[in-house]
Amino acid sequence: MLKALLYPAGAEFDILLIAHHLLCDGRGLLQLADEFARYYCHGSAPQPVSENLIAGLDDLPEKSGLPFISRCVIDDANRRWDKEHHRVSHEEYLDFEKAFLRDNPVQREIITVDGAELERVHGLCRQRGVSVNDYLIAKMMLEEQTEKVVIAEDIRTRVSCYRQGAMGNYSTAFSVVIKKKENDVLALAERVASRVASVRKQPQKEMLVLACYLRMRPELIDAVAISTLGDFPSAAGAFVGRNMFGYGSRNGRCLTNLGRVESDVISEAAFIPPASPANVKTWGVLTVNGRMKICSVMQSHA
Repeated sequence: MLKALLYPAGAEFDILLIAHHLLCDGRGLLQLADEFARYYCHGSAPQPVSENLIAGLDDLPEKSGLPFISRCVIDDANRRWDKEHHRVSHEEYLDFEKAFLRDNPVQREIITVDGAELERVHGLCRQRGVSVNDYLIAKMMLEEQTEKVVIAEDIRTRVSCYRQGAMGNYSTAFSVVIKKKENDVLALAERVASRVASVRKQPQKEMLVLACYLRMRPELIDAVAISTLGDFPSAAGAFVGRNMFGYGSRNGRCLTNLGRVESDVISEAAFIPPASPANVKTWGVLTVNGRMKICSVMQSHA
């Protein structure tokens, strides 16, 4: 679930950490990178913290339960899956993964924003009372000519099971939808900020993705991608993939911003986000020591 590649470069070196989402989310990987760097530079050994992963609705904020219609849809998909009496083997999925990546190449590009330009963005955001994340969502909407962007959100402070310093995946995702957009990025960012605040006040919307996962059969989740994008014969998996995971249209846009950090052991860093088959473009954003890097991941569809 974790690969570490080192690239020596004189007195410094680059490290590439590649993690499966089952191991941790983006914030967890950033924490791991910081712990590694502190141990390497200062000999500060990290103190392991036992994981207590999200296991049920009781771990989520109050009123995070699924709406009635969503429960009915997922329960129906679970029943269909149970009647099919099969599951995806590890070997089948590996073969599918290799074939899919071969036929659907991924392109990556990193843009750096720092110095006067980054200060300008921060200043404009402060003047309009919006976050840099709101600004980036609006920027993506305008550049991609889309009214919907899915954003990831760190919920460590919101879930009862999280223990400070533990690894694991403690994130959710939700859609930000703005119809009839302005062409001014700051005016649009203000509408984005209002929409994001509204969703965060409604746990049932904010935690919808996690609540769906918790109610769905784990084996069905495993079969979703290969049933929709490969040749595994599961009507239940294909139904969920097309209607709930976005594998039918495959035209989503997604943004994950890990925030801004100052570090005495990491000079600069970039976050390369996962290339979900549901998305045509994904932005991964990380700002370290006053230098923002936006990693754009674009997926070509066969």
